[in-house]
Amino acid sequence: MRKPPDPDKKRAYWRKWYYAHREQICAAKRIREKAYWAKRPEELLWRNARARAKLHGLPFNLEITDIVIPEVCQVLGIKLQQGEKKFGPASPSLDREVPELGYVRGNVLVISWRANELKSNATPAELMAIATWVNRRRLS
Repeated sequence: MRKPPDPDKKRAYWRKWYYAHREQICAAKRIREKAYWAKRPEELLWRNARARAKLHGLPFNLEITDIVIPEVCQVLGIKLQQGEKKFGPASPSLDREVPELGYVRGNVLVISWRANELKSNATPAELMAIATWVNRRRLS
């Protein structure tokens, strides 16, 4: 009668095999994940917002269906599209109109990452000063 394989030897064999092929395995996993999220941008925005809300102790009551990605950013007027790698200026981004209220229905909208970055920490007065300065520079 044949002796069953030793589980420790089997585990050692597969561990050695995994470490020899780890780079290929991880690369394939990244490709699969990228393809998965490219098909589900609303879910990705929802999932990241939920994680940020939990991290910062903000209210969160959004459903995936509450997130609607428009064709064009309503702030900058650029076409929204996923970035090639992580994200780009035209990538969709979830914006809280009143940051203190958190990620709740009626307080979020999807704009471009660039627009969200521009308004992330500037006051309306600072944004107006920048706009005035840019207009003056272009007219002179």
